[in-house]
Amino acid sequence: FANENFILTESITKVPLDRYVSVYEDPSRTLLLSEVLKSPWSAPNKIPFNVGFTGSEYWFKLSIENKSGIKQSLFIELANPNLNQITMYTVDKNGTMDTGSTVGDRFAFDQRNTITPAFMYKIVMEREEENTYIFKISNDYKQLHVPFLLWNADHFELKSKQKNYLHGFLLGFIVLFLTISFIVCLFAGSRLLNYYWMYTASFSLYLIALLGLGFQLIWPGGIKFQSYAMEVSKYATGFFFIPFVIHFFNTKQNFSKWHWVLRFMMFAFILVTVMRLLFVYTSFISPALIMIITQITSIGLVLGDMVIWNIAMVSVSYTHLDVYKRQLL
Repeated sequence: FANENFILTESITKVPLDRYVSVYEDPSRTLLLSEVLKSPWSAPNKIPFNVGFTGSEYWFKLSIENKSGIKQSLFIELANPNLNQITMYTVDKNGTMDTGSTVGDRFAFDQRNTITPAFMYKIVMEREEENTYIFKISNDYKQLHVPFLLWNADHFELKSKQKNYLHGFLLGFIVLFLTISFIVCLFAGSRLLNYYWMYTASFSLYLIALLGLGFQLIWPGGIKFQSYAMEVSKYATGFFFIPFVIHFFNTKQNFSKWHWVLRFMMFAFILVTVMRLLFVYTSFISPALIMIITQITSIGLVLGDMVIWNIAMVSVSYTHLDVYKRQLL
């Protein structure tokens, strides 16, 4: 099945599997496993696999041989917590197939066999056992990035506990920071601080959604919300940062040309948020259109960062010039 097998010759802790993975793209999103197995597979163009924005389904396969002389208890990790639907199939060296569980962030979090933000498949390999593992991944017309890792089960449990402590510290810090800054905003009565708080709150939600912590700890049953949490919080982050920049730099007076560009971007963020929600809750927006909108928005965020950076640099230059003039006088 595979061009190159990963061979276990000793007990491992954590090993990247990306260069052992073969890929097959299904633009029609209709092919069955039996049809895919007869098709030509290829090596990924990027390692780890990253195809960018796509509406296709992708199939991945890798073969593992246990030559270590001992029974091995392992985990295969797909290290992206925002994959929509994954089904694993196991094919042994005799051709016998077994269908594993289907998981993803389009299913309730408690359906997972291993409670972690990323997707984990536990495998137990006897001595001299050889299996091919095939993963079918469906994503809702967004960027597809899939790193593959192989863990020793005991080592993974240890590292998972350590990561849980780190995630707990991160969430605690976010809650404490947002709470204190919210109280400050209430008493300060500053519009600038209010915009800054809404920006940091939106960015915190984006970070929590990106890491998969929101789905694990805050909205584990909120499948609909999970489907747009990361994108909408990203739009909200940009939306609230713009008025902060407008007020901080007084762009209407000092940068009139860029001021209206920033205003237009605020309107664009509102529009794409509405369209994302329509895509989730109605059939008015097609999947292909939402993929185009997502791509354009990503480009817009980069251009917006360039505009804001230009404003900041010009402001710094003016400040230094004023200081220099005062020194001369």
